[in-house]
Amino acid sequence: MILKTNDMIHEDCMQCGARLLGRSDKKFCDDGCRNSYHNKRNSNASRVARPVHRNLRLNYTVLSEMIDSGHDQAVLEELTLYGFTEEYHTSSYVNDEGNLVKNVYDVQYRIVKKGRIQFRRISGKRKD
Repeated sequence: MILKTNDMIHEDCMQCGARLLGRSDKKFCDDGCRNSYHNKRNSNASRVARPVHRNLRLNYTVLSEMIDSGHDQAVLEELTLYGFTEEYHTSSYVNDEGNLVKNVYDVQYRIVKKGRIQFRRISGKRKD
């Protein structure tokens, strides 16, 4: 097995160890081995990121559906019944009035009264 990654010399597949034929800079014997190698290498990062992305997507969906149905406020407890989790957002800042404003992509929300949340889309209409 000759494997020199800096100079791109590989005689064996990096995933299964099969002898490589073809180009001198070839690293994998086929697409299946290439995909398996990269999936295995990225699995830890995916395992950590997947639940966060799931919660962000759910928050975005819940707020977007409320906005699309004509609402601009809701009771936070009601939103949690649909799966909304206040802790998951893509960015936040304190506005000029001193209120904490959170964004989930192009949807902005903030607590206006205890237990009540106000939201709006900040980049125009959503394209479906």
